[in-house]
Amino acid sequence: TGYAYLKSAYLVLLDVATDTNNTALIKSTQMYLTLADGLEQPLPQETVTKYIEKESFKIKGVQTNKLMVDLNTVIDTYGQPFKIENISDECGVYYSDTFYHYKNMTLSVNLEENLAEIVDIILDENSVFIMNENSIIDHTITETEFIKLYSKYIRTGIQDLHTYTIFNDYGGYKIAFKSGKIYSVTVFNLC
Repeated sequence: TGYAYLKSAYLVLLDVATDTNNTALIKSTQMYLTLADGLEQPLPQETVTKYIEKESFKIKGVQTNKLMVDLNTVIDTYGQPFKIENISDECGVYYSDTFYHYKNMTLSVNLEENLAEIVDIILDENSVFIMNENSIIDHTITETEFIKLYSKYIRTGIQDLHTYTIFNDYGGYKIAFKSGKIYSVTVFNLC
């Protein structure tokens, strides 16, 4: 029923976890209480959009221009993709219908312009997501740390645990965690 009752529900769960001395449940519930605080009092969308208006990625030392990267630089750095496919984009939200798949990222590629747009990236020791000059997310950030820092900026749902969305004017970013650590950032555009 929305975010209004999350905190009270997690407080009940925390009581149960404490009564049963379930340390794992206590820890995760405390994390979700922090999340509930942010979700109940989100920042205005204009503030969130402004916060991430200069977003970019840095991949193996290569800085992107927002979400765009020079295709030759990608190929020089990573070699040829392991898979190339054409995907019909009826909405026109991707840069191109041609997608290059690497083990750690997916790109929408325009061969004529020699440019690629990042669609999905697995954050590892060679990559970071730069929301702005003061907020740089690398592979070491835990889900708990992320929630403490960004709970007022994100949206999430019980049906999509460990995945958080930050919206901007044209779409946003889905940030996924696995085993308590950041896993990937997926760029999406609204149709």
